[in-house]
Amino acid sequence: MKIMNTFTSALVLALAFSSSACDTHGNEPVAPTQAQTVTPPAIQPTAERAALRSKERWEKGCKADWVPVYDYLAPEVKREMTLARFLGNMQLHRYDNMKVEEVVAVQKDKAYVRVAGLWTPQGPDVARVKLEPGQTLTQELKMIETWRWVDGDWSYVRPQRDTDFFAEHPDLLKAAPAADTKPEEALPAK
Repeated sequence: MKIMNTFTSALVLALAFSSSACDTHGNEPVAPTQAQTVTPPAIQPTAERAALRSKERWEKGCKADWVPVYDYLAPEVKREMTLARFLGNMQLHRYDNMKVEEVVAVQKDKAYVRVAGLWTPQGPDVARVKLEPGQTLTQELKMIETWRWVDGDWSYVRPQRDTDFFAEHPDLLKAAPAADTKPEEALPAK
């Protein structure tokens, strides 16, 4: 009889534990929720985006962080210039205080961004240059960059001096003074 009571007690305890583990206390079991993925809005080919891309590129370039700068190049430029050649060329230059001044125009899949800053040549040949006191090889640099819309974002194509750019794009020469896009106003403050 004692064995039967012990067996019955063990069975009751086992059933109590197993039923409490499954008990929902009157609530229906809830299926796990799936994480909702939020798709960020697609990047648009705007003047503001072109200015931002140029600014980001120059932030890296002024730090001589050339590998990420290479990633901004348009595919056709990368086909013509390997990363090794690009890095070799960039070792001969130092850029400082590069600023996006304005977006001259956005036309279809192209954006033209005016930038300015300081450029200093570097390398073994520069070390041999004899400068007089107060002289420097650093020059103020002004150019207009061409960017092309590729695979959902602006990609860097090339820089040009103002005179060369406007000789190639005379229609923009008249529009340039009236350009109303000031990247300083369009870009978020840091």
